[in-house]
Amino acid sequence: MEVGVLFEKDGMLALNKPAGICSQGPKTSRFLELWEMVRMRFNGGHVAHRIDQFTSGINLAGVSRQQLSYLSRNW
Repeated sequence: MEVGVLFEKDGMLALNKPAGICSQGPKTSRFLELWEMVRMRFNGGHVAHRIDQFTSGINLAGVSRQQLSYLSRNW
């Protein structure tokens, strides 16, 4: 299973996060993390919350500080 955008609207994203990928890990991580994948595709984007590395699920992300703030306050 791979990371993918399940839904995108008004700068808010619902991402498919497979087990085994960190949403946001330690700064010394050698592996590509979900937030870095978001930033590669959407400059300034970031995940709104974290899911454990070995848990699969849907991660919400915003492509700007405004959307990220909205998602963080509401979820």
